[in-house]
Amino acid sequence: MNNLISIIMPAYNAQPWIEEGIENIIRQSYRNWELIIINDGSTDHTLEICEKYQASDSRIKVFSQANQGPSAARNMGLSKIQGEYFIMIDADDLLPENALGCYIEAAEKYHADTVIAGYCMINANTGKQSKFCFEYEIDFIVEKDVNTSIMEKLISAGLMASNWNKLYRSTLKHIRFQENLSVNEDVLYSVSSIFESKKVVIIPQILYVYKIQNHSSVSLRFHQELPIALDALNKKFLAGRTKGLRLGIARWLMNYLHIYFRMVCINDNSRFEKIKYIKEGIKSDVFQSYGTLQIADTNARKIAVVLLRLHLYGLYIAIMKRKGKGGI
Repeated sequence: MNNLISIIMPAYNAQPWIEEGIENIIRQSYRNWELIIINDGSTDHTLEICEKYQASDSRIKVFSQANQGPSAARNMGLSKIQGEYFIMIDADDLLPENALGCYIEAAEKYHADTVIAGYCMINANTGKQSKFCFEYEIDFIVEKDVNTSIMEKLISAGLMASNWNKLYRSTLKHIRFQENLSVNEDVLYSVSSIFESKKVVIIPQILYVYKIQNHSSVSLRFHQELPIALDALNKKFLAGRTKGLRLGIARWLMNYLHIYFRMVCINDNSRFEKIKYIKEGIKSDVFQSYGTLQIADTNARKIAVVLLRLHLYGLYIAIMKRKGKGGI
């Protein structure tokens, strides 16, 4: 078992943590890897640090492009991989030292195209940790309609939040990120990869450490294109189906939209802009299909659905602003 694993690492102004990230890969107990770093137009010393490591370790390969965002950087990385398998890692995150070995072992054991592992989320400021994983190992053949109870369980367990807790066979390297999206593009990639896999295995090991420390992270900002991204996800799930989504998947999509509406209300935009964004969100396929009392999973979100369906935007915004970040 000596398959080459390609590791794609986008890096933009990652000077504070890129060295730790590279050293973390070097310490992996599984040695047959290549680290593909895409310098996405950094203006600090990121490139210099990466080139220093490239000069001392032939497994490390550095490429640069003008700043285009993480999706474009990952797409460049996908075009460079040489391995039989590949994973993705953010420059400020870490892998346990046995991560690559665990991934390969599971992929080879089940002849899987996608391996999904657990991950740990750490707030670098507060030290708070949250773990997301299955309690057991399970493999499944991907049917044409992957809107299954297993997918519902993956979503419920938080394992579809991104692509960085997954190993992919290189037969999937043709799939690309949608560069016009700056939010949920990684979730859409994960779903697309599962759709194109023949076999998937879910393992209980925690193989990724996601550190919340980069305050310029796109995940911490308001994104007006989130409803567009959710509609793309909805379309992907519905492809080839004659019936609607399973409840857990529909609720997952709608809850993302509730979070979007909350961000609209608490950001610094004018009242006019807030209402404009809410109206655009309501027009989305996700809200039109799943913005119902039956889908809402809390009383607060049931109230939100009623207010939004009745177009009581001013009252909705006022309630959300009073509740602040803990809103509906």
